[in-house]
Formats: sequence, C-alpha cells, structure tokens
Amino acid sequence: MDKLRPNYYDVHIYPGMTGQKIKVDDHIPFIKERNEPMFFSDNFELWPMLVQKGMAKYHQGYLNLGNVSPKDLMIEMTGAYTFEAEIQNMKDIYGFLQELNTKGYAHVLYGKKNS
Repeated sequence: MDKLRPNYYDVHIYPGMTGQKIKVDDHIPFIKERNEPMFFSDNFELWPMLVQKGMAKYHQGYLNLGNVSPKDLMIEMTGAYTFEAEIQNMKDIYGFLQELNTKGYAHVLYGKKNS
C-alpha cells in the first residue's frame, strides 16, 4: 500500500519573544480504537493541530507541553506580552474580560489548583 506523501508547513513560534520557524508535516497522531485525532480541534480544522505539533516539536514531545505554563505557551504562540491576573472574586471576571476586550487584548483563562 502506498503511503500518502505529507504536506509540510512552517509553524511560526516566538520562544523568548523572538521568531522561529518549525517545519512540521500534516501527519496527525490518531487514536486507532476510536479513529479520531489524538488532539482535538473544533470542526477537525488542521491548523490548530499543526500549531500544537510545532509546539510539541519545539518542546521535544507532546508530553512536555504539560510542563509549560499557559502564559508561556501564549507568548510562544503569539510573540506578544502576556500577564497573569489573580481574580479573588468570581463575580469580577465578567468586568475584567469586558475591559480586556475593550482594550483589544487577547486573553485566555485557566484555573489553578488550590494547594
């Protein structure tokens, strides 16, 4: 059986806020038993999986991505300055997000486990 020839893409990332190109192919890991991509993408779009593959290649494996903070991943994906804000009162989240949107900032929310 002939293998499909892969297409290659350059994924641009910004570790240390400096640009770098990572070349990846479009072979995406699949879970054989479920016949679905190992890493989820809405509507099975290819670009999020390619970006994730590029990030995994830079960090020397998919498992290593779990050791990188969401803040650092955002910097590496965008090259933009990011910050963390601790919100004490859950009622404040809506106003905080509204302010970010008004100023044109991209944002990602993630929760930390209480220690």
